[in-house]
Amino acid sequence: MANVEQATEKSSVQEVPTQAVAEQLDRMLDDPLFRNGKRYAPFLRYVVEKTLSGMGDQLKERTLGIEVFKRPADYDSNSDPVVRVIAGEVRKRIAQYYVQSGHQHEIRIEIPLGTYIPNFRMPEQEVPHTRITMPGALVEQPILTGSDRPWWRTKLLFGAVSLVSATVSVLWYAIGSTSTPLKKFWAPITSAEGTTLVCVSVQDDYPPSARPAALANEKPELLSYQKDRWVNRLGLADATALAQMAGVLYSRGKDYQVAGAQSVGLNQLRHGPVVLIGAFNNDWTLRMTRDLRFGFSNDQTTGQHWIVDRVRHNRLDLEINSKTPYKNIVVDYGLVSRFNDPVCGCTVVIAAGLGEYGTIAAGEFLSHDEYFKQILGRAPRRWEKMNMEIVIATKVVNGDSGPPYVVDTHFW
Repeated sequence: MANVEQATEKSSVQEVPTQAVAEQLDRMLDDPLFRNGKRYAPFLRYVVEKTLSGMGDQLKERTLGIEVFKRPADYDSNSDPVVRVIAGEVRKRIAQYYVQSGHQHEIRIEIPLGTYIPNFRMPEQEVPHTRITMPGALVEQPILTGSDRPWWRTKLLFGAVSLVSATVSVLWYAIGSTSTPLKKFWAPITSAEGTTLVCVSVQDDYPPSARPAALANEKPELLSYQKDRWVNRLGLADATALAQMAGVLYSRGKDYQVAGAQSVGLNQLRHGPVVLIGAFNNDWTLRMTRDLRFGFSNDQTTGQHWIVDRVRHNRLDLEINSKTPYKNIVVDYGLVSRFNDPVCGCTVVIAAGLGEYGTIAAGEFLSHDEYFKQILGRAPRRWEKMNMEIVIATKVVNGDSGPPYVVDTHFW
């Protein structure tokens, strides 16, 4: 991946009235996603206002570092990636903003990958649909907004339906129409027979002791409709990675099921490819990496979590302490894998981190070709036909994660 993003695209500001864009910018900056971050709002306001004033061609990394983040004129953008880190975080928050209830039909402000020049466009007129296969049923349903959205769907933290809709267009652009390294990675999944099962950890709104008696025997299937006031919830990191994985599968026309990892048995894993999200909250990830070179381990007494290298018999010194406040973490690590599992007899893809930032980074790595192509300098010939594990890392600055980068690989 190049160290410096180049501004190579012109914005489509002429398609949307300037005043309408300015009003939309104010709405977005008033949202907690931007209002509660000291760096996100100034960055987004600067790039939008510069583009509206016809100076989008000035939006270069060094200029942004100097003007927005008050870096000296001679600062080294390679050793200080603040612009790239914040730009990546702003892109995430923009996507999160538009999947929230009530925002889907607002004017779109987007910052495409590879440029700092925002695009502006009117919202889609047609209500988007997403195709989601759940255990035992195929559902084709509109993405509802505002007062039309049932309370239980609104309460779901980044529900998979809305997330997929919001990310498909971005991922389609990122993956492209030609054969890329990322497409080759996903080929055994997208070309396999059977529906892909995506397993992610879900938590109940109620503890078991407080769950309504009528639901006491229900399995926690993600997005299963319940008439009572009980739903499942996703953690933010897992939901973000789920959006990325589901977007890739959807854009390639691959049917998939989304299910809570706690409710999935071995028989369900034997009917098609499997995608596992999360590590220490997903028992299947821990089980399936138990005999691989790279895997997860922890010490419940000290709260330390690390990625172990079973060939070198060390931890690679990749560890974080779960008792450390997240704002104090400066780097997080993750594991991306694709292999044929002999127990379930299926192809398995894993996107999991030691902490939340690592899981998000794993999802980004598996959904953006610009990140994934980092493996090409480490991969053997015909790597796309092999099993693989890729250890990744992401730098964290003041609670904001940067782009993923490769630490180590293993192919067999």
